[in-house]
Amino acid sequence: MSPNIRLGLIGAGKWGENYIKTIESIKNIELIRIACKSSISDKRIIFPSHSFTENWEEVVSSKEIDGIIIATPPKMHFEIASECIKNRKPLIVEKPFTLCLKDAEYLMLLAEKYKTIVKINHIYLYHPVFRLLKKEISKKSNLRSIYSVSGNFGPFRKDVSPLWDWGPHDVAMCLAIINKFPYKIESRYLKNDISSLNHKSNINIKLHFGKGIYADLNFGNYMKSKNRHLKVNFEDSSLIFDPIHYSNIQKEINEKINDYIYDKSNIHSDFDLSPLELLLKEFVADILSSNFNLSDLLLSKDVISILESVDQKLKKSF
Repeated sequence: MSPNIRLGLIGAGKWGENYIKTIESIKNIELIRIACKSSISDKRIIFPSHSFTENWEEVVSSKEIDGIIIATPPKMHFEIASECIKNRKPLIVEKPFTLCLKDAEYLMLLAEKYKTIVKINHIYLYHPVFRLLKKEISKKSNLRSIYSVSGNFGPFRKDVSPLWDWGPHDVAMCLAIINKFPYKIESRYLKNDISSLNHKSNINIKLHFGKGIYADLNFGNYMKSKNRHLKVNFEDSSLIFDPIHYSNIQKEINEKINDYIYDKSNIHSDFDLSPLELLLKEFVADILSSNFNLSDLLLSKDVISILESVDQKLKKSF
């Protein structure tokens, strides 16, 4: 293996471009091949120093590549991830991991068989402030509920619904905090426009975990403005993660919000990294140490299971 970790990227849309720009700013990572079908000539102009191909299989089969990032539309994740795993290529897959539980379970078994590193980009799980929030939560024993509001006006996609576009973030954060699968799942549309070819809706999910603990998650692409607000409620106070409006954790007592005073010794040395930088840094560390584990896949499988259940419930409501 060369001194630099050599990566391949499949998909060069908005998130693909985020990966390209982020990798360019990180030492010891080299992006040596990018697969892209749409607007490939434009991408070559924007990123003239990179090598492009229209064939993603060239990236997967290349012996020069140490790891692969899949940033394609979700419907393509399963096929490409399957080939990456069979070729024993460590990979990062954009959320949602897959669009059905059966595919997620198959890929997890495949990764276990070939001992292939797979990380899923639930990007807020790599946010330094969210990670600090998890540390603070671990010190408490009286968690009662989680409330979230996230979304924007758009994007309006033809290939994936707001449930699968926005839902993975809230569900992944919730499961990462509670570390348990819900025994009961409820869902409903808060707002839904069926007159357009594009998906426009806001959705509410309620997850029940037992002992009175629940999560009330609200998200979608039919909101007036951008939101990313997650509140973890305890018996005597609440902790808030809101990266749009605050640069740290907020504490709420009696409806009064202040900066949370936390032990700065708990702050990781990577606190100033962006979530994507932190994900890539940990991906490279896993490759260098051959650190195979199923934690990302297990969480992602549970996320897909919940979203699939919600999808079925929402379809039955019409």
